[in-house]
Amino acid sequence: VYIDVPDTIDISHMRSKGLQPGEELLQES
Repeated sequence: VYIDVPDTIDISHMRSKGLQPGEELLQES
């Protein structure tokens, strides 16, 4: 069975958790 894999990795499930330990918010210029 052929499964279509997207080129980009879906990280929406990681985004929903918010800021992770060791990460810092990037200021938008």
